[in-house]
Amino acid sequence: MTRDLSNLHIYSDPRIVQFYVDLEGIVPGEKYLFEKYFRDGMSVLDIGVGGGRTTPYFAATAKRYIGIDYSEMMVQACRRKYANVEFETMNATDLSGLDDGDFDLALFAYNGIDSLASDAARAQCLSEARRVLKPGAIFIFSSHNARGGIPRPRLQGAGLWRKLWRIGGALRLYVKLKAHLMRSGVFFRGQGYSLYSAHGGLLNYACTPAVMTKEAIGAGFEVVEIVDAHLPHSGATPAALWYYYVLAKPKPSSGEPTAPATPGQRYPVDRKRPDALGRNLLFSKTIRRALH
Repeated sequence: MTRDLSNLHIYSDPRIVQFYVDLEGIVPGEKYLFEKYFRDGMSVLDIGVGGGRTTPYFAATAKRYIGIDYSEMMVQACRRKYANVEFETMNATDLSGLDDGDFDLALFAYNGIDSLASDAARAQCLSEARRVLKPGAIFIFSSHNARGGIPRPRLQGAGLWRKLWRIGGALRLYVKLKAHLMRSGVFFRGQGYSLYSAHGGLLNYACTPAVMTKEAIGAGFEVVEIVDAHLPHSGATPAALWYYYVLAKPKPSSGEPTAPATPGQRYPVDRKRPDALGRNLLFSKTIRRALH
């Protein structure tokens, strides 16, 4: 039997769909970037919208918001959850249903770009995102760190024994993740695909910021900012489990990216700990419990 390298069979499983429908909240890196780059009245494209986790942070105040996903099951779930919001079934590598230069902001959260089946598919995604953005508009997405990073357990408010348990879980995850990336060769190459245990087996990509920067520039973007998804104010730290990238489509006149939005809006973070439960975190249920 030939394996579905697109992971679509996983994201069409009703149990996985419900998992993402139930998931709420945003990670610190998302909070930081949404506040910095999103303005009320923007047109927003939410690629790989999943169960609609990021929808509440844009839909109410955007001029236009559209969430897309290649999983019809995810799109149907979003339509049930947010009856008055626009959702469409669409692949990130083929946005032909959308006009050129139509959006102020595009988002591909939660390492969704890493689920694309090949280097060519990822390049096509970048090309399509650039096409549908206005000059000066911003593309925000996240991608796994090929070096693995360092898990950071939540210790605030925990008792001594719970803290020790969570630290132990983080150490086990660190060893598990590093070993996986080394065995697959991704760690040493600084990029590549490997099969992870999440959701029964996901084929995912990981790379270093240097590799992704080269790809982004090759696609015609300017790299505005790279941040640790969990410690965004620290920049692109080597310890990041994954990075958020901010790219800008150059303006024809000056090539300067759009100025960031003035911070002001405040978003809730971590209501259901998406950093530990998200689409592409690559550890077992035992490790997840250890971090909580």
